[in-house]
Amino acid sequence: MGSILEVKEVCDIQYSPVKPKQAQVQPERVEALLTFKKEITKLLDLTDYLGERIKNITLKYQLPFYGVISLHYNLNDDRIVYREIGQIRSIQLDGTVLYRRAMSEKSGLAVDEQGHVYVSEVNKNEIHRLLPDGRFRDVVLTEKDGIKSPFAIAFNDSFTKFYVTNNKGFVQLYNCK
Repeated sequence: MGSILEVKEVCDIQYSPVKPKQAQVQPERVEALLTFKKEITKLLDLTDYLGERIKNITLKYQLPFYGVISLHYNLNDDRIVYREIGQIRSIQLDGTVLYRRAMSEKSGLAVDEQGHVYVSEVNKNEIHRLLPDGRFRDVVLTEKDGIKSPFAIAFNDSFTKFYVTNNKGFVQLYNCK
C-alpha cells in the first residue's frame, strides 16, 4: 500500500485583500448538472465536468439523497460512494446498498484507484482510509502531519497528489507514493 507525504513549497500566487462583492446569476441562464431537492429519487443522470452525459442510471430502490455532502462515482466497478451527515454509503447502480458505515463528522471523501475510500474527520484532525468493502483500514494523516480541521479532500487524476482543505481556508498538498 502507498503512503502520503506532505509537501510545503512557496507558490507564486499573488494575494491582495479585496472587498467582498455579491454576484447574482439568472437561473434561466444556468443549467444544473445534478440537483437533489431533498427528495427520494430513482434516477441519476451522471455527467462529466464538462456537462457531457456519461450515463443515466435507474436505481432499483428509491434512495434518499437529501443531506449528501460528498459523492464519488467509480467508472471501473459502477458503484457510487457517498457521504451523508453521520455515515458513508456505497451502492451499486441499481441502488443495492453494498455497505453503510457510521462516521462522526460531515466532511469529505475521496477514492483512490484501488477503491480505498479516504474520509476526512474534521473534529479529530484525521484522514481515515477504508477498504473497498467499507471496513476501517488505517489513519493515514493526523495533526502530526499538519492536518487541522480537514474538510474537502481529493486526489489528482494520476493519484500522485492528495489535496486537503480545511475550515480555515488552507489547502495542503501531499505527495502519494
